[in-house]
Amino acid sequence: MVRALTLSRRRGLILFAAAIFLLPLIPVPVQALDCKANKLVVALDIGHSKADPGARSARGKTEYGFNRRFVEEFLAAHGSHPHLHFKKINPSGNKISLRARTEAAAVFGADLFVSIHHDSVNEKYLKKWKDGDKVREHADAFRGFSLFVSRENPAFDVSLKVARHIAAAFKEAGFSQTLHHAEPIKGENRELIDWDLGIYNAPFSVLRRATMPSVLVELGVIIHRREEAWLDRASTRKQMADQIVKALARSCR
Repeated sequence: MVRALTLSRRRGLILFAAAIFLLPLIPVPVQALDCKANKLVVALDIGHSKADPGARSARGKTEYGFNRRFVEEFLAAHGSHPHLHFKKINPSGNKISLRARTEAAAVFGADLFVSIHHDSVNEKYLKKWKDGDKVREHADAFRGFSLFVSRENPAFDVSLKVARHIAAAFKEAGFSQTLHHAEPIKGENRELIDWDLGIYNAPFSVLRRATMPSVLVELGVIIHRREEAWLDRASTRKQMADQIVKALARSCR
């Protein structure tokens, strides 16, 4: 009897030790977006404004123009989605503070904040080129999408999960990520969270101040001449919008 009890205790200690050893290897489930009544409310933010147009493309177009066109076409195609309900942030294009953007999303009761942007590069890469009779700047060193989240966001884990879904959907469609925001220079030097998916940590206001999960999407580098022309195609924009919708549907619980 005594011997049997001792063996039992030994077995218990072995199992306990094994459980402690394996504990860090057991994956912790990541919180998912809670789609209320099978409907996810997404605040779709048009990056920048008429007064603050953002970056310039290789052909002199404003980033705001690219952002606005993408969001408007996105909503025209997917505004009546059965499980996703979109609210446009800054529909007038007037100058609006970054804080006001996330506050508007909270008023809408948004479950997710997605800010749409188009990218540029550090000025040290800019070169002159002749665009018809105009001399403009371009940079053909970097191209591709990138996504940003903030560790300061109260729902960082969910933000990162959504960013991974979007990036994965882009890569499924054959799009490539850009890694130039991790370069250790002034204005960049971002923490690269996921090399394969082009996801960075950044303290952007619309990411850290949002009270809901928040992701900033750079769809491509418009200072790159070929990428600008590619992003100017309606077929490209439709494909990217379709992939974002697919990713958001996957992000729901």
